[in-house]
Amino acid sequence: MTSFYNPVGYRRRKANYRLCRLSPAHARHYLGYAKRLSEVVAGRVSFVAGTLYHPWHGDAADRRYRDRYAILEHPGFDPDRDPDIDPSTGVWCWRHANQPLAAEVAGYFVSRFEDGRDAPGA
Repeated sequence: MTSFYNPVGYRRRKANYRLCRLSPAHARHYLGYAKRLSEVVAGRVSFVAGTLYHPWHGDAADRRYRDRYAILEHPGFDPDRDPDIDPSTGVWCWRHANQPLAAEVAGYFVSRFEDGRDAPGA
């Protein structure tokens, strides 16, 4: 599972996981991924000329970017153990869907109102 944090600038961000108060397992996962990615990228960043279209997904005030980090501070969260891939769909899922962390993450995504507060079901 890739981390929610930007690992490209591994050397600059090495201490960033401390600021986010990650669990020890999550910090190990993050730093391992960041180190591997940093070695592959090796400072080579480029671009493709053109226009990028990004779908709207709710008002910025509803996105709660900082809240997602607080949820993942859960002391028992282990990104190598907790998430899984459903073999029938290939979609990320929780290995133990009844764990409190799964409910917190689900609640976070519902609370973002990604289709807007006026959307049906909002």
